[in-house]
Amino acid sequence: MRNRINYIRYIICFTAGILLILGFAPYYSLTSTPLSFFTLFCCVYFYDRSCIEAFKSGFFFNLGYLYISLSWIKEPPFLAIPEQKLICYLLAAGLFTIAIPALALFQGLCTATFYYFERRVTKDSKQITISAIATFSLLSVAFEDLRHFICVKFPWNPISHTLLGNRLLRQFLSSVGSWGSGLLVIFFSIFIPALLFGLLNKKESKACMLIIGLLISSLLLNHAGISQYEENHTNLLQNAKIHIIQLNNRKGVNVSNYELLYKFNSAIHAALKNNTDNHNIVIFSESAFPFLLSKDTPFLECMEYLQNKFDLIVGADTYIKYQKDQHIRYMHYNSMIYANHLGRIKTIYDKRTLVPFGEYNPLKFMLQSVYPLVSINIEEYTVGTSSSRIVMERGNIRVAPYICYEIIFDRYYLNNTKGDEDVILNITNDIWCSGTIGMQQHFSHAIARALEYGKSVIRVSNNGISGIINPLGDVIKETEIDKECTISTDFIPPTRDTLYPQIAYLLRISLYTLLALRLLTYSSKIRYTMAKLYK
Repeated sequence: MRNRINYIRYIICFTAGILLILGFAPYYSLTSTPLSFFTLFCCVYFYDRSCIEAFKSGFFFNLGYLYISLSWIKEPPFLAIPEQKLICYLLAAGLFTIAIPALALFQGLCTATFYYFERRVTKDSKQITISAIATFSLLSVAFEDLRHFICVKFPWNPISHTLLGNRLLRQFLSSVGSWGSGLLVIFFSIFIPALLFGLLNKKESKACMLIIGLLISSLLLNHAGISQYEENHTNLLQNAKIHIIQLNNRKGVNVSNYELLYKFNSAIHAALKNNTDNHNIVIFSESAFPFLLSKDTPFLECMEYLQNKFDLIVGADTYIKYQKDQHIRYMHYNSMIYANHLGRIKTIYDKRTLVPFGEYNPLKFMLQSVYPLVSINIEEYTVGTSSSRIVMERGNIRVAPYICYEIIFDRYYLNNTKGDEDVILNITNDIWCSGTIGMQQHFSHAIARALEYGKSVIRVSNNGISGIINPLGDVIKETEIDKECTISTDFIPPTRDTLYPQIAYLLRISLYTLLALRLLTYSSKIRYTMAKLYK
């Protein structure tokens, strides 16, 4: 009978995990997140009877969430090799079935740790304490952070992104960032339902009123911050115009590079046709330039016959040539190139954070001997070390460059820029997740970075979603998915001072210290309880 009840509970946890995905892009349901976390918390707090049961509850919860959240990853990009479809799908299936359960282990460890410390002290309690909710929330974000640290190449869908659909709530990212906002989301996802259902400890009514008061005060401060920023009408573009070009080059379509170059140049002509202003800035997506470029090339020759009336930022594959063991070898880079109105290349930024199984293979040491057997030849990119700033001559705009999924790392800006940039520019090619919710989820990371660092984000994608996001997280302009189109604007919103960059590291240290002190308190309580039992 007990086993049957356990199976039902695990199914409930799995379903709650699936429900959690509705809180993220493109759905942004405000009710699914509290319902999901409150269900998981109650299963662990009231019904689990051992650390093993608590581990399974958390594991199945995260398993349901991850399978739905990452279901759009049909195959890793580097495995899309037509000649070896069978082996590609077998390898992709193996990665999918091993990686996701491995990621789900972290939530299982979180709930098992919570049960070990909390329920051994408050055994058989019928009421929820605020300290228990706080401990569960701290452990959840700590294990999520640990997962991102160990699996450093894919921190997808942080819990804080469930706030991005609400203009008032998402301002918390400006104050405490994605990590701190995730803590608040989990805490209030449990606290509010527990308060409504009368499950909170009656002795903590004063603490409840204080928490509610702090929440209301924070929301009022968020509203005041929005109003204050909206009064600032400064334009970062001085007598200049930006043209964001979404080419929508299709995957699997057999087109020559010269045809792509013609399309590239035609798009520029179309964008500049009705713009006689000499201060134009044209921006293309990742890998939009159809030819491999040597880093020794001083000019973009394709611009010689264009109108010489614009600066150009474009994604391209670049290389450098070197000699080793009397052989000529090449290092390839995924680059963002800035060329001025004369066609002279002024800055090349090389991507620093490469996509696992897309731009490099983390299992290369295991699979290298297998490649020749299945006729797979994979050309990997090299990690970039070039400058992390582009200064555009037209308008003197300082740009923080991001290529593709570098935008998903909340601390990338802190670690790789000077901090005084005017805008964040993210060029990407989302063709590999076309037609799935992965496109909206990737776009949501750009909204989060705009909020955290108080910078407008210009996002240029090959097939969508391209757009301009202001520091409040509002999407000013955006393109449709899988459409060839151009966005032109002569207004970029001003920067906004945010708290998060100032306290990012201090916040993490403080909350981890608080968690450690809390667990030490639990340990002393456990020893005291055990001593009483054995007297």
